[in-house]
Amino acid sequence: MNSLRDILADLRSPRAIPALSYGVVVGVLLVVIEISLASMVFSGPLAPLAARAAGLTLFGTVVMSLACALFSSFPGLVSQPQDAPVAVLAGAAAAVAAAMAGAGLDAHFATVVALMAVSCLVTAALFAVVARFRLANLVRFLPYPVVGGFLAGSGILLAAGGLGVMTGVGLSTDTLGAYLSWPVARFWLPGAGFAVAVYVALRVRPHFLLLPGALVLGMVAFHVWLRAVGLDPEAARQQGWLLGGLPAGGLWPVLGMGDLALVRWDVLLARVPDMLTMALLALVGLLLNVGGVELGARRDADMERELYTAAGGSVAMALGGGFPGYPSLALSLLGPRTGVVSRLIPVVTALLCAGVLLAGGAVLSLFPRALLGGLVTLLGLLFLDDWLVAGWKRLTRLDYAIVAVIAVTIALVGFLHGVGLGLGLAVLLFVVRMSRVPVIAWERSGTEAASVRHRPVTDRVLLRSRGGDLRVFGLRGFLFFGSASLLGDRARALLRDSRAPRFLVVDMAGLDGYDISAVNTFQRMAQQAQARGVTLLLAKPPRGLFALLGANTAPEAMAHVREFADLDAALQWAEDRLLEAEHAALAAGGQGRRDALFDMAGDDVARHLDDLARFEDLAERLGPVLERRELADGQELFRQGEDPLGAFMVLHGTLGVVATYGQGAQQRIRTLGPGGLAAPMAALRPYVAPGTARAEGRVVVGWVPREALARLEETDPHTALAFHKLVARVLGRRAEGR
Repeated sequence: MNSLRDILADLRSPRAIPALSYGVVVGVLLVVIEISLASMVFSGPLAPLAARAAGLTLFGTVVMSLACALFSSFPGLVSQPQDAPVAVLAGAAAAVAAAMAGAGLDAHFATVVALMAVSCLVTAALFAVVARFRLANLVRFLPYPVVGGFLAGSGILLAAGGLGVMTGVGLSTDTLGAYLSWPVARFWLPGAGFAVAVYVALRVRPHFLLLPGALVLGMVAFHVWLRAVGLDPEAARQQGWLLGGLPAGGLWPVLGMGDLALVRWDVLLARVPDMLTMALLALVGLLLNVGGVELGARRDADMERELYTAAGGSVAMALGGGFPGYPSLALSLLGPRTGVVSRLIPVVTALLCAGVLLAGGAVLSLFPRALLGGLVTLLGLLFLDDWLVAGWKRLTRLDYAIVAVIAVTIALVGFLHGVGLGLGLAVLLFVVRMSRVPVIAWERSGTEAASVRHRPVTDRVLLRSRGGDLRVFGLRGFLFFGSASLLGDRARALLRDSRAPRFLVVDMAGLDGYDISAVNTFQRMAQQAQARGVTLLLAKPPRGLFALLGANTAPEAMAHVREFADLDAALQWAEDRLLEAEHAALAAGGQGRRDALFDMAGDDVARHLDDLARFEDLAERLGPVLERRELADGQELFRQGEDPLGAFMVLHGTLGVVATYGQGAQQRIRTLGPGGLAAPMAALRPYVAPGTARAEGRVVVGWVPREALARLEETDPHTALAFHKLVARVLGRRAEGR
């Protein structure tokens, strides 16, 4: 097993000493924490059972620490029965005690332990389901400032919690005055000084042996001081300088098989909602803590593996009667933040907790509260340095403000409230920022945007003269209520103008998606189009949008909305309607209107005739190089993805070039009539055709093979140059969109 190899390798490496020392410190912290949590669950009428219950919480710590050491994807991850589910568990235990009033303490104990064990199993099942369906990665969608605020808030709580460990008095607004008085300050000042000194040393010259060395020196200095002032360990413990409240003897085994008969399963059934709540809290805590460890250690973890590891540990813990747990953010980052990442840390933690579980914690009672609390405060300072000090330079001012607000909310109210507020602020900020990103990528008139359909010169002149009757919007990004409102405002302004177009085309091929607010925007656009007699053309709308629009829009308004497979199809349809109207006006206007059209088109016709004359002359000069081919209607000239091995001069008829995308969707990319040149680049170099060329009616083309053109450059350079000029002219027009 790789984990065992890692542990053995770490034992033989320079990391062994700091990892072992960190494991001892983490183990001592967890012993104190888990005994306190047992007292929280077994309080009130259950208080006489608290010492017995401490064996269950320590057993859970041993199991979960070993599970992390052997199976976690992150070396050094420390797991424990956690305090978040305890708040619910304590209330559930009190409800069990009330429901069993009059029963013996053994029955109370067995039923509450069963409640803890079943909660572990429910939690394990939830962890496994989330891992199985790969839902854990949802935590990676948490905005960076939210996770940063979570870590900064953890830093504040750790710093305050460390002071509480030193003094035995929780830090709050009510106790602030007591903290400033000498009877309390004398306990926290040495530990706070230790934390600040190590913090400064780590900032000035970080080294993985610095913290272990400081702990050893601190232990020696503290006990020298005790001897100097004449305090023996017992007196120092009574005064609050050393750890107290640890079991003198072993705490295992706690239960026997006969205790199962004392469990009141009917009482447990009423506590199912509490079990589900604990499981959900544990899931949220695990995802947040592992995500925080990733960010704090700057190293990725495998979320699914962590969930499976926690699920397996929870099942094993249930067999011993523990309650739900998951990785600890602060304790897991102790090693990485001071330069040591090792599986030895959770191994030593588990061994130390197992020693207290089986033999008692007499030795640990020599550990100074000031050092233990100072270490916790140091972790808090490191978190605060990362996010509230260095974050000022790393983050934008708005993101920094979110981090600070979350941190303060966590410190004053709680984790879930802080993270919830942070998510709300991050979402609001995202919406505001995205609303400022223009969804309209480009806007063109009919003069600037034309279909690829081949049209006579007079039709092109007519369309150019009516360019104002056609307006085209190209969209990009995600269309939601913020960005859709920008599109709606622009369309409304355009339709209210006295020179409103007859056709409004919206190219939606660049959209990544939409929400229902976008449908509402198009509904309003349809109503405005109906009022002005304008037709709204939607080119390649996202799947389902047109159907939703039809379901939410009155039939009278939908009569002014049409759907097209692509932008070119929409442009062709609009151009055809404009030309129909123009041709009807020409027929009704008599010779005078036709003369006016000839005057407008005169230059274009002359230019077109000149181009055709040069084209026909070049085709004749190419002579034997030009291979004539005749195609029937629908016959393919070359296919998409193939190399045509040369260019094709269209001598007669119309050739359409259609590209196929994705799952069979097609789009016309070019229409060529007489004088057109298909695949011009293929005459110059190897070329992959972007679409399939197909005859539309009878077509005659002249093929100019690449090899023949190369020979022609040597035998008739003037003709070859004329062909190259034709290629350059065609490519130039395509680059201009003509």
